[in-house]
Amino acid sequence: FAVERMRAGDSPQQACEAACQRVIAAARRRGAAPGHVAFIALSPDGRTGSACTAGTGFRYAVGRAGTVELLAAQEVA
Repeated sequence: FAVERMRAGDSPQQACEAACQRVIAAARRRGAAPGHVAFIALSPDGRTGSACTAGTGFRYAVGRAGTVELLAAQEVA
């Protein structure tokens, strides 16, 4: 889903947030909590994006040009 959103023009961040919103909406339709879900996306030009459901606290590392950066995914409620 996230890849299709990026093909349609979304940034990796927008695609990940849309994927989380889709999971949350599906869980709510079923009367359930969405649980802990996280998405990471990388575009062909090196842009990254990430999102997770609220309370997940997902972190990930990105390495570029000899450095590694620890990033926190955007939480979506």
